[in-house]
Amino acid sequence: MTNKEIDGAVEGLFSESRRSVMKKGAVAAGALALGVGGTQSGAAQDNGHALVFTRDYWPEAELNVIDSMPSSTVVHLLRDLDNELVAEIGHPEDYNGYIVEIPVGEDDRPNMVGPLFTRQQLTVDREDPETVTLADDGQVFSQSLGLIRANLDDNDDDNDDD
Repeated sequence: MTNKEIDGAVEGLFSESRRSVMKKGAVAAGALALGVGGTQSGAAQDNGHALVFTRDYWPEAELNVIDSMPSSTVVHLLRDLDNELVAEIGHPEDYNGYIVEIPVGEDDRPNMVGPLFTRQQLTVDREDPETVTLADDGQVFSQSLGLIRANLDDNDDDNDDD
């Protein structure tokens, strides 16, 4: 993806109508795919986990961290449609938001772009992006926001030992 394509995708990602549609679809998909009994409390969140919307949960896929989000955007996205706090996320300002490139499988299909939230600090470098993987242990974290919580593997840490 070129920088221009990334910038356009990031802008479209946060339009209000897209956000509303994405959240409603994510809630329905999450409830169907993972069941509604697997919610977690915000206190259970730690540095080894990430939150993603259900449509952006691709277990074991290598995600490239291509940009960061302003904290005001993170707080906005981690609130409900009425801009209220949700029980699972008492302090959305504690999270860092990133834009990740999500491979969708086939070489001739363009990659998707979506948000990822974590309390970890990730490196943003469009020329040599940090690569992370969401584990296949995802659980519904917030039904109202359509968020999945999964272990986060920072693949670039594995290369530091070489």
